[in-house]
Amino acid sequence: MACSLLALTASEALHISRPHRFRWHRRFLLSEYMEGDVIVIADPDTAKQRLCVVDCDSLAQPVCRKEDDVPEDVYLDLRVKPVDVRNEDVQLLVQDAMYGQRPVPSLGGGPGYGADADEVWSIGQETLSSLEAQGLTIPVLDVGIAHGEKARAGPIS
Repeated sequence: MACSLLALTASEALHISRPHRFRWHRRFLLSEYMEGDVIVIADPDTAKQRLCVVDCDSLAQPVCRKEDDVPEDVYLDLRVKPVDVRNEDVQLLVQDAMYGQRPVPSLGGGPGYGADADEVWSIGQETLSSLEAQGLTIPVLDVGIAHGEKARAGPIS
């Protein structure tokens, strides 16, 4: 069934049941951006700028920083629902964002095979400073001593 869905033309897609048609339509809302792109949008609730990552459903998932971690790293803010935006709602595509994963510390010692990891995007300090000078604020999440520099026995400030 999934293979036949990829072979549909636009006119055939109109005859798909309603839930599939909605998902098909949503795929084109952020057609200029790919999964994992870091974008700046205007938050529809507050009209302030918000830093987001495009997710696999072409929605904009807001990001946050972790209090005791690297200041250039941002993580998905899972406390906030993804935002449904269109191409014209995107104010900026952040060019120097690099994707990575950070192992989640556990009591078992090291990360090991199949360990959990947080998705992280590293953004250049100059770019972050420029965005913050334009009024962008990135929420800071305090996840406790189990993450970041405190867990790595780094400096405690």
